[in-house]
Amino acid sequence: MQSSSLVVLDEIGDVVLLRRFEAEQEVLYLLRNRLRKTGVTRTRVNEIVERERAKLWKEKAKHIR
Repeated sequence: MQSSSLVVLDEIGDVVLLRRFEAEQEVLYLLRNRLRKTGVTRTRVNEIVERERAKLWKEKAKHIR
C-alpha cells in the first residue's frame, strides 16, 4: 500500500496549527481524487504555504525588534 499523508491547517487565534489528517483509507482516496480534479498540485500547495508562512513571519517579526 502506498504511503502518503494529508494535513489540516487549523487557525487558532494568531497561531496556525499543522496536523496530520486522520481518516479511513476510503475517505482519503475520495479526497485525493477530488483534489486532483481541481488541478491544484502539491507544488502549488507548497508555494501557497510558503508564501503565507513568509507573510506571517514578516508581520510577527516586526514586533520582535
